[in-house]
Amino acid sequence: MLYTIAEISDITKLSKVTIYKHLKLKDMEQYKSKKKGVTYVSEEGFTLIKDRLSAYINNSDSTKNSSRSSFSSNEMAMDEDDLSINEVVIKTLIDQLKVKDLQLSEKNIQIRDLNNRLSQEQDLHKNTQILFKQQQPQQILQLEAHFEELDNKLIEIKNKMQKKDKDHIGIFKKIFRK
Repeated sequence: MLYTIAEISDITKLSKVTIYKHLKLKDMEQYKSKKKGVTYVSEEGFTLIKDRLSAYINNSDSTKNSSRSSFSSNEMAMDEDDLSINEVVIKTLIDQLKVKDLQLSEKNIQIRDLNNRLSQEQDLHKNTQILFKQQQPQQILQLEAHFEELDNKLIEIKNKMQKKDKDHIGIFKKIFRK
């Protein structure tokens, strides 16, 4: 026979949250199934939950009884359901805090890695700037040498052109000269 969470809650007089929490345990996976969004628990799973929760309730009852005897008549003791709900809420909050601690540690690792990458990129940028500064005088010298070559070539071409103009005799001069 299969039981729904609501049925187990009614039978055991515990909240659905408590039952779901026990169903999340790894050894309970084999006893639960889901059909059309409703979680069902087998007979064996139900008895296992009942045994666990009865031991849990007995432990909390003995603790409550010993603490109730120490209360004065003016003080009021908490109801069983309130205590179990408070315990569930506290456990849930503790679990959430553990998850947040893990998330924070992961983020710290990511931030540390990012800072390392940024410092590496900054070092590369500094090295590039240093190399650029070292190359600038060399480039200026190369440019000066290049312009000097161009000037020399232009002077040579100008001299050749002037020499050619002097040596050049027009067609009419050649014809009438003879």
